[in-house]
Amino acid sequence: MKKTIIFLLIIPFLVIGDEGKSHYLKAKAYEKSKDFYSAIIEYKKALLKDPDSIELKTSLAFAYLYNHEEDLALKVFLSIAKTKPEIWHTIGRICVKQKRYKSAIEAYNQALKIKENTIILYDLAEAYLFAKKIDGAISTYKRIIELSPKEEPALLSLGLIYDKEKKIKDAIEIYEKILSINPNNTFAIKRLILYNMSKNPESSEKLSLILLEKEKSPESYLLLGISLEKNKKEREAEKCYRRTVELGLKEGFVRLGWLLFKNERDDEGLKLAKEGLERFPEDFSLLVLYGVLLSQKKEHQRAISIFKDLLKRNPNDDYLYFQLGVAYDGLLNKNWAIKYLYKAIRLNPKNSAGYNYIGYTWVEEGKNLNRAMRLIEKALEIEPDNPAYIDSLGWCYYKMGNLDLALSLLLKAYNLKNDDPVILEHIGDVYNDKGMKKEAEKFLNLSLDKFKEERDKERIRKKF
Repeated sequence: MKKTIIFLLIIPFLVIGDEGKSHYLKAKAYEKSKDFYSAIIEYKKALLKDPDSIELKTSLAFAYLYNHEEDLALKVFLSIAKTKPEIWHTIGRICVKQKRYKSAIEAYNQALKIKENTIILYDLAEAYLFAKKIDGAISTYKRIIELSPKEEPALLSLGLIYDKEKKIKDAIEIYEKILSINPNNTFAIKRLILYNMSKNPESSEKLSLILLEKEKSPESYLLLGISLEKNKKEREAEKCYRRTVELGLKEGFVRLGWLLFKNERDDEGLKLAKEGLERFPEDFSLLVLYGVLLSQKKEHQRAISIFKDLLKRNPNDDYLYFQLGVAYDGLLNKNWAIKYLYKAIRLNPKNSAGYNYIGYTWVEEGKNLNRAMRLIEKALEIEPDNPAYIDSLGWCYYKMGNLDLALSLLLKAYNLKNDDPVILEHIGDVYNDKGMKKEAEKFLNLSLDKFKEERDKERIRKKF
């Protein structure tokens, strides 16, 4: 090491001449003690003796840089760049620090004319990202991969860009390539699990099992649970979610809570939500879950209080307004319910549940039927195969006296969901009005078997 240092010191002496040696040595000594201000003075004195010395100018520029005088450093570096082109890389880094990304990109490209270098290419890609020139960043990462096809950091960076740009097909291709290079890359596995959740849940489940073998973390159990739930394996999913709860994962409480709600296990859901809120008292998702479960248990006033508090923090959340409307409907305050439901669909014109809820509310009251029909049809434009919305439209036609069209729609809803007591009851009522008593009795009996609330059962019994 000492021999190398001596060699580096001797070379400039040969170039800058004897007269500049003393000042040069002093400058180096000052640099060593981190007194860059004094080093700059000595380099300037040396340059008065040898004004054409590239080595002295280079040393002066770096001293400026170490002294946080980037503008002066950049000026000197630019003056020697033609003679010493390898300095373009340093120029680029200074420009990035100064947020002069366009200049940085130009400097890095100048440096790359000398030789394709992955370090410079990474810096160039970063500069493109800072400049929000996504295409430039993508093409640069691709250049790195061409130079080094198994370069995982470049592949991961490219995958993340595709994630952000929602280029799903490209992202999947990149993450699959990463796994072909390194099957233990858990980040790539997780991304592929998420991408496969909707369209290929079986693949998502297989990947989740692989992930769990490699990493028994709360997140791994959560991803497996979601995959299992997507594959309609709810018992297995519940076990995974309960494991995440044991491990203290907040998302586990939320996922398990909604699963319990979905399966009408509201008491268990409420207990779980309370436990979760004891650990995460201000968590938004848990508070929403708690409010929905309270509303389901007919504790509407408490639910309203929660949703109103959450709206103070999230005043433009259409889902909160929707749930607030549902809670007011539970209190039989239809005017306030409609007001908040309309607020939900104004905030989010894609809120299909809001359109349907308003429409069905009016249908049940037997008023505003034309407007109700338009709202329900709007909901069906967004979700054309939703059996609840098809039922609402069929029930609207029933209220308007069009029994044949009503029955056609209600049977379509039944074919999509044959265990919904409300759909079954509606079909029974239409058959009854058409004088088809045998068919009416069949569907009303099916409805009676499905209803859990005693008051609903009593309503059905009165129809026989």
